[in-house]
Amino acid sequence: MTRRRRPTPEDLALWRHATRNVAPMAPQPLPAEQDPATPKKPAQPAEAAKRKTAATRPAAPQPQHHKPGDPPLTGRVIPGLDQRSADRLRQGRTEIQARIDLHGMRQAEAHHALAAFVDHNHRHGRRMLLVITGKGSLGEGRGVLRSQVPRWLSDPPMRDKVLAHYPARQKDGGDGALYVLLKRRRVP
Repeated sequence: MTRRRRPTPEDLALWRHATRNVAPMAPQPLPAEQDPATPKKPAQPAEAAKRKTAATRPAAPQPQHHKPGDPPLTGRVIPGLDQRSADRLRQGRTEIQARIDLHGMRQAEAHHALAAFVDHNHRHGRRMLLVITGKGSLGEGRGVLRSQVPRWLSDPPMRDKVLAHYPARQKDGGDGALYVLLKRRRVP
């Protein structure tokens, strides 16, 4: 016999969020045996029945496809990445296999270094990377590399190798760093 665990407060909050728009269905009478004295309803045409069913059914969520110029794949549900892996990545509980420190570089130099770094690690089968961008100058607000690196990771050709990226935890650089999860390398 398996023991069921109690739901955590996070589980309950997630359940409440997921079911916030759900309303109970109206009770339907159980089908009774047709009495020969009562006339039968004419059957609905198949097309009308399909339209009625489709109108009452909520639309299925569409997968989110990323195009160049879209916001980065940060914090989204990502095809090919299960929820457990996404949580481990977001929480910094995945072993970092390689890291690069870009802060102090000019934008073109950093872009070239990041592209080479991602390509090299993808070819060698590494998946979990830490990219340190730095937080930027205090006078400028948000740093150039800090805002550009997520875009570079989400645009071709790096997008073909990057599965997801999330801001790093404080212990790994906080706002001045990103966890980058590379796609598995397919060997022909």
